[in-house]
Amino acid sequence: MKLITSVLLSTLLILSGCSKTQEIPDAEIGKGIITWGDSLTQGAGSTDGNNYPMILQQLSSIKVLNEGVSGETSTGIRDRMVGAPKLYKYPVVIWAGRNNYLNPQKVKDDIDVMVTRLRHKHYLVLSILNADRETEIKGSNYYNVIKELNADLAATYGDHFIDIRSYLVSEYNTKDPFDIANFNNDVTPHTLRSDNLHLNNAGYNLVAKKIYERINILSAGL
Repeated sequence: MKLITSVLLSTLLILSGCSKTQEIPDAEIGKGIITWGDSLTQGAGSTDGNNYPMILQQLSSIKVLNEGVSGETSTGIRDRMVGAPKLYKYPVVIWAGRNNYLNPQKVKDDIDVMVTRLRHKHYLVLSILNADRETEIKGSNYYNVIKELNADLAATYGDHFIDIRSYLVSEYNTKDPFDIANFNNDVTPHTLRSDNLHLNNAGYNLVAKKIYERINILSAGL
């Protein structure tokens, strides 16, 4: 009985997560941008609402809807988007795959489905971040998986791809020894992170600014 109850509760949670996206009224979106992703889109590690979608909205004066859900794989993100066809017409930013990058083909397939469903060219795909841990720093096997996956995404999406990982790494503090060590390990500097992966306000601010540099790709669809 406990097992059945647990399954039912899990099912209800999944369904409620899907309906969250499906029930967004058009009037709430207006002429806006949808950001699809996991905890990095949701803004884990930020304070006072300083997630990148909110900062992007402030920079662009365009409504930005945050569809980030912590812990989701690229498949979960894909399923939520596919389940919300009325949102296909809007420009989107896709940041997916961090939670299942060890299955790179699945990540690529999921993102391909999301882009294909849009049926327009007003989208951006962000690269996957590596964490500041021994298994993901420069030279490790997992690091190589992430680098190859990002290279494949860059080759596939061209001008619609932003290598946000490399950009964040490049923004290290040259006077901070920890940042220098992070730079040498090719990982996001600690001054831009809230933990070994998630960003802080400064990190999310840089993400928003980098996306804003390509705002013409998104705003052309509004």
